[in-house]
Amino acid sequence: MKLTLFDLDRPAAEPEPDLVLNEARLRDSFARFRAAPHKTLSYGLGYDSTDVLLEYLRDPEGYGLKPDLSDLTVLHAVVGSEFDSTYTAVEQAILPRLRRRGVRFVEVARKGRSLTDG
Repeated sequence: MKLTLFDLDRPAAEPEPDLVLNEARLRDSFARFRAAPHKTLSYGLGYDSTDVLLEYLRDPEGYGLKPDLSDLTVLHAVVGSEFDSTYTAVEQAILPRLRRRGVRFVEVARKGRSLTDG
């Protein structure tokens, strides 16, 4: 592997730890989610969070949500690195579904593109 000047001050990559799913811990986490009076989905606009969101819309009660989804808030943090096509797809396919179901959608963002903008 050829190193560049920029690679010299980077720490060596550590091997990825094996992912071990603790089923009891997952059941406990899901039980706490279901028992919470209000649920928030962090929506990154990607495949995984879109899949979760569509599942919530399809079967709210199966995920511990009220049938009218009044206990769900979808939160998206605008970080500025999304493709325009991603926003277009979400605006055309996802936001209308949320609007029809009355789901609260919240976007948070910095006041500008620069990291110094907060």
